[in-house]
Amino acid sequence: MSNGLLRAFIAIEVPEGEAKQRILDLQRKITQTGADIKHVEPENIHITLRFLGEISVKIVTELKSVLGRISFQPFKVTLKGVGVFPDYSRINVIWVGIDEGYLGLVDLYSKVTNSLNQIGIPPDARGLSPHMTVARARSGMNRAILAEAVKELDDFECGIIEVKSFHLKQSTLTPKGPIYRSLFEVPATKL
Repeated sequence: MSNGLLRAFIAIEVPEGEAKQRILDLQRKITQTGADIKHVEPENIHITLRFLGEISVKIVTELKSVLGRISFQPFKVTLKGVGVFPDYSRINVIWVGIDEGYLGLVDLYSKVTNSLNQIGIPPDARGLSPHMTVARARSGMNRAILAEAVKELDDFECGIIEVKSFHLKQSTLTPKGPIYRSLFEVPATKL
């Protein structure tokens, strides 16, 4: 945190359980390609609702206030399918897709966007692209083998998670990778 700024994002954490174990299995599978990849650490696996970038520490209280008023019911998300950004010839990110539960994510994203707008944070021009990053390619080593392996995992199923809350997270970049810390959690409305 320098100059009163912190790097932040809003995310849904993936809890310990079967789905996270399947994600770790997936990471092991893509490691076997010999590609130069960096896995997302198990404790950092999440679905990003909104990346905020560098924000003023002073705005955190306002964020807590407007985000804390969001009301949503718990919903389930099915994690299925594996793909890459930007494309198979230039793999930077390997991700797991969202199958069922997409509409719940879109609804929650819309509520987050409206809340952020109330305090002057404009909508993200890119919109929502629901996915979960599981690894990043550090170089082009064995890229073709990695691309073929990922294509074969198109229908890979990681399982189901229940979205019971979302978090405002702080991201501190370090040489060993980012360190995430939850600044606050917004729970779903109890049924």
